[in-house]
Amino acid sequence: MPYIPGDDENSEFATFISAFEELYHDYWFHLGKFIHAFSGTESDLLRLLVKILGLRKAKQGQLSP
Repeated sequence: MPYIPGDDENSEFATFISAFEELYHDYWFHLGKFIHAFSGTESDLLRLLVKILGLRKAKQGQLSP
Protein backbone atom coordinates (compact mmCIF):
# COMPACT_ATOMS: atom_id res chain seq x y z
CA MET A 1 0.00 0.00 0.00
CA PRO A 2 1.44 3.42 -0.92
CA TYR A 3 2.35 6.01 1.66
CA ILE A 4 -0.42 8.53 2.27
CA PRO A 5 0.46 11.58 4.39
CA GLY A 6 -1.80 11.93 7.41
CA ASP A 7 -2.87 8.27 7.31
CA ASP A 8 -2.92 6.85 10.87
CA GLU A 9 -1.91 3.37 9.71
CA ASN A 10 1.40 4.71 8.45
CA SER A 11 2.33 6.81 11.49
CA GLU A 12 5.54 4.83 12.20
CA PHE A 13 6.43 4.90 8.54
CA ALA A 14 5.77 8.64 8.38
CA THR A 15 8.11 9.17 11.34
CA PHE A 16 10.80 7.13 9.60
CA ILE A 17 10.39 9.02 6.31
CA SER A 18 10.46 12.36 8.11
CA ALA A 19 13.65 11.46 9.99
CA PHE A 20 15.29 10.11 6.82
CA GLU A 21 14.40 13.14 4.68
CA GLU A 22 15.62 15.55 7.35
CA LEU A 23 19.17 14.22 6.95
CA TYR A 24 19.27 15.20 3.29
CA HIS A 25 17.23 18.41 3.37
CA ASP A 26 20.26 20.74 3.48
CA TYR A 27 22.03 18.73 0.78
CA TRP A 28 19.10 18.97 -1.65
CA PHE A 29 18.57 22.64 -0.79
CA HIS A 30 22.16 23.59 -1.54
CA LEU A 31 22.32 21.35 -4.63
CA GLY A 32 19.23 23.11 -5.98
CA LYS A 33 20.79 26.52 -5.35
CA PHE A 34 23.97 25.42 -7.13
CA ILE A 35 22.08 24.11 -10.16
CA HIS A 36 20.04 27.32 -10.33
CA ALA A 37 23.19 29.48 -10.21
CA PHE A 38 24.95 27.28 -12.78
CA SER A 39 22.05 27.50 -15.23
CA GLY A 40 22.01 31.29 -14.86
CA THR A 41 25.74 31.42 -15.59
CA GLU A 42 25.28 29.13 -18.60
CA SER A 43 22.49 31.36 -19.90
CA ASP A 44 24.62 34.49 -19.44
CA LEU A 45 27.51 32.84 -21.28
CA LEU A 46 25.24 31.91 -24.20
CA ARG A 47 23.94 35.49 -24.42
CA LEU A 48 27.51 36.81 -24.35
CA LEU A 49 28.55 34.46 -27.15
CA VAL A 50 25.53 35.47 -29.23
CA LYS A 51 26.40 39.14 -28.73
CA ILE A 52 30.12 38.67 -29.49
CA LEU A 53 29.46 36.53 -32.57
CA GLY A 54 26.74 38.92 -33.77
CA LEU A 55 24.20 36.24 -34.52
CA ARG A 56 20.69 37.14 -35.57
CA LYS A 57 17.69 35.93 -33.55
CA ALA A 58 16.91 33.20 -36.13
CA LYS A 59 20.39 31.67 -35.77
CA GLN A 60 20.63 31.73 -31.94
CA GLY A 61 18.92 28.37 -31.49
CA GLN A 62 21.37 26.70 -33.85
CA LEU A 63 24.49 27.05 -31.67
CA SER A 64 24.34 23.42 -30.58
CA PRO A 65 26.01 20.92 -32.95
